[in-house]
Amino acid sequence: MYNLGTNQLESTVQSDRKSGEYVSVLTDGAEYALYVDQDGYLFKSLSFDFSNRQPDEASNPGGTRSATLDIYLEPIQTGAKEILNNIFFETAKYELALKSRTELDKIVSFLTRNPGLKLEISGHTDDVGGEEDNAALSLKRARALYDYLVKTDIPPSRIRYQGYGETRPVAPNNTEAGRQLNRRIELKVL
Repeated sequence: MYNLGTNQLESTVQSDRKSGEYVSVLTDGAEYALYVDQDGYLFKSLSFDFSNRQPDEASNPGGTRSATLDIYLEPIQTGAKEILNNIFFETAKYELALKSRTELDKIVSFLTRNPGLKLEISGHTDDVGGEEDNAALSLKRARALYDYLVKTDIPPSRIRYQGYGETRPVAPNNTEAGRQLNRRIELKVL
């Protein structure tokens, strides 16, 4: 578990070998990235934004909350995809935000541990704005990640990038939550 504001490791958690259960504690007032990985699988990237959350003592004495989160990993095989939930851009921009650093490092580590793997980086947008603008923005965002990886000595022959604009939504674009899900970067095994 990483604090995205500081890019610092907050905790490491091991799941129980038999039950798969684990426990992690997050503090209100920060954004977190959770990474789950296992040899032979794509890593899972999850994001938790507690930056504006305040403890609710009235309905929750002690300010603690619990949640159950089942996490399934995708085996590394042709066509397998993973959404990178901790790659961030400002609205209508394609420069990687500083708080993306932890995720960027995880991608480099994953590719280094899997030297034969080839990936496509795909950029996606919501449907706000023009279709051509969204296609160009998604391509520039995918290219930004590609450029970062190449600068860290990942061979360009192992990665390609593509922008899909608003053509492949994963949720309806009629709510902010849906639009947020559609603004994404994905990795796909080639």
